[in-house]
Amino acid sequence: MTEYACVGMDARVCDHAKLGECAHVGGCALVCDHAWLMGNTMVDGYAVVGGMTYSMGALYVTDEAEVRCEGLPGPKKVFIPIKGTFRICGDAKVRSSRDYVVFTDWLHEGYEIVWTRSNDMWHCDGLGINSPCPAEEFIKKGYEKGELHGKNRELLVKYVESIKELG
Repeated sequence: MTEYACVGMDARVCDHAKLGECAHVGGCALVCDHAWLMGNTMVDGYAVVGGMTYSMGALYVTDEAEVRCEGLPGPKKVFIPIKGTFRICGDAKVRSSRDYVVFTDWLHEGYEIVWTRSNDMWHCDGLGINSPCPAEEFIKKGYEKGELHGKNRELLVKYVESIKELG
C-alpha cells in the first residue's frame, strides 16, 4: 500500500491484493486475490474486487457490484486491465473485458456511459442517471434532455443489442 492509498471503515484488503497511488477502499468493500488497484480507483459499499483485476485510472466500484477478472488461461496468469474513468454499480458482475462497454458521451465531454452485460443495465454519472437503469429508461431520460440526446442513446442501445446477438 502506498503513502496516499487508504482503507477505511469495515473495508478489507487481503490475500495478495495491492493498493497503489490514491486508491481508496471504504464501506464494507473487499479487495482480494491478486487485484491491483492504482490511480484514483475507489471501491465502497458492499462491492468486491478480486481475481486478476488491474485497475488504473478512476474506476469506481460501488453498491453490490463485483469485479473479479480471472485472467487468461494457462500457466502464466495475466492481469486483465480495466482502464478509464467510469463506474460499475448496482449488482453488476464483471469477469472480463467482454462484460462491460464504456462509451464517451460526445454530447457531454468528460462523461462516460457504461453498459454491463450481467444485469443488462446502463449507467452514466451527471447525465440524469445516478443508478443503473434498463435501456428503455436510459433512452427516455435522453429524450427528456432533447431529441439529439435521445437519438444518441438509441444508437448506443442498438449497438449493444448487436453485441449481445454475437454472444
